[in-house]
Amino acid sequence: DFGIGSFFDINPKLSYSNLFRDELFILVPKDHPLADRKEVDIEEVQDYPIVSFKEGYALRILVDKLFEEHKIKPKYAFEGEDAQTIAGIVGAGLGIGIAPDIELFDRKKIVKIGIGNSTFRRTVSFAWNENTYLSPIALKFRQFVIDYYETTAQV
Repeated sequence: DFGIGSFFDINPKLSYSNLFRDELFILVPKDHPLADRKEVDIEEVQDYPIVSFKEGYALRILVDKLFEEHKIKPKYAFEGEDAQTIAGIVGAGLGIGIAPDIELFDRKKIVKIGIGNSTFRRTVSFAWNENTYLSPIALKFRQFVIDYYETTAQV
């Protein structure tokens, strides 16, 4: 009945409500040369192997657009399907990643660094089909989610 995610291919059959926006960070292992920095320009990562999501994933599309905007040709070392796996690969020192701040990341192994010269953000939206029957409880749930994020998040 509902979808939550970052949507790049807008389906005209669906309705969307933006819930929140996430800042993106560079993720590096604790012993990485950039690990002691608070912020780096995105061009500074171009010589490092990149750990990212597989092609077609929303975050990968966003990261590819970020690289394209800055004329960077990334060297992908690993492409995964979930944030925890990517964080594990980064933590093991096999590359660096670009992702939103997720609480599941192991802070003992990974450092997040701000991207100094980019305003890229990931927008997370709530989607539904207006032409599909939604039960009264589903309608209440949809309104609850939208109201909650309108009062707590900055979009």
